[in-house]
Amino acid sequence: ENPAIINLTSNIKALHANLLASLSGVYQSLQISKRNLDHQASLYNARIENVPTQEREYTERARQQQIKAELFLMLLQKREENSLALAVTANSAKIIDEALATSFPVSPKKPLIYLIALLLGCVIPVIVLYLIDFFNLKIKNRAELEKLTNITILGEVNQSSTGESIVVKENHNNHSTEAFRGIRTNLKFLVGSGGHKVLMVTSSVPGEGKTFISMNLAISISLVGKKVVLVGMDVRKPMLASYLAVDGKKGTTNYISGIETDLNLLIQPSGINDNLKIITSGIIPPNPAELLMSDRLDSMIEQLKKQFDYVILDCAPISLVTDSLILSRVADATLYVLRANYTYKKTISWINELVKERKLPS
Repeated sequence: ENPAIINLTSNIKALHANLLASLSGVYQSLQISKRNLDHQASLYNARIENVPTQEREYTERARQQQIKAELFLMLLQKREENSLALAVTANSAKIIDEALATSFPVSPKKPLIYLIALLLGCVIPVIVLYLIDFFNLKIKNRAELEKLTNITILGEVNQSSTGESIVVKENHNNHSTEAFRGIRTNLKFLVGSGGHKVLMVTSSVPGEGKTFISMNLAISISLVGKKVVLVGMDVRKPMLASYLAVDGKKGTTNYISGIETDLNLLIQPSGINDNLKIITSGIIPPNPAELLMSDRLDSMIEQLKKQFDYVILDCAPISLVTDSLILSRVADATLYVLRANYTYKKTISWINELVKERKLPS
């Protein structure tokens, strides 16, 4: 516990701590140096390991360069040899006199080519149009129809763009309404204005629009104050009731067959105007042709003529069945419906024969 001893002990401890700190710093610096040296050694080792790969790639590229250089030299040598060979070889032909040429070429002859082109330009369209007309078996327009027949054409009606069955309406002006007005006017000149008229509307085959024409023509006539009754006489495939939304269970066949004796009970309002009445075809009979030959049909038409100014009969297609020919005995005139791009041209000759033989009233 002597103070001198205590001081010496403190100095010794301080020197010991300083020595340990110095040794630790030296150790850490040596560790850092070691790591740097290890990193450099790894880099040098990697370079040493890559030396064979680089040498192989260099050798390969050098070999390719040498091959291409030799090939290029060979091609240059061949080109020079060919040039020398062409320079030494003499021409096999000589020009004795220069060719003489006129201002116009001998061939091709332009005027002849222009003439042929003009002829082809005129002949080919004519041939094409002739072939189109030759292979066109259906009627396209009114002009074609006028060439095939001398029968009076009352008018043309365009197909409804809206798909409606009834296109003639009161206080409406459109192309279809005007077309039916024209037909109505022409019909007046054809059959006259006096007396009661019975008009039968028929066509060649189904789908030509006879029911459409019948309905709208009846409406058009009724709009001028005439009393009109539209009678469905297509007893095999009736369509009138479905178009006008009326009762089709009772109609013409009911009266002709004797099931119904009062004709007035079969007359239905059209729902369009008061001047137009409807009589549907009725039930489909098993013997349509025999039924239409009954005298009750004549009696029915006579009664209708007393009540109405116009009796329009929507008949069956005439080329399929004989119903329309049978009905012709009670009609004053026949309206034959044809459809563009639908009716065949050969049908017109058959119609001409019917008119010539007076099998249809005209």
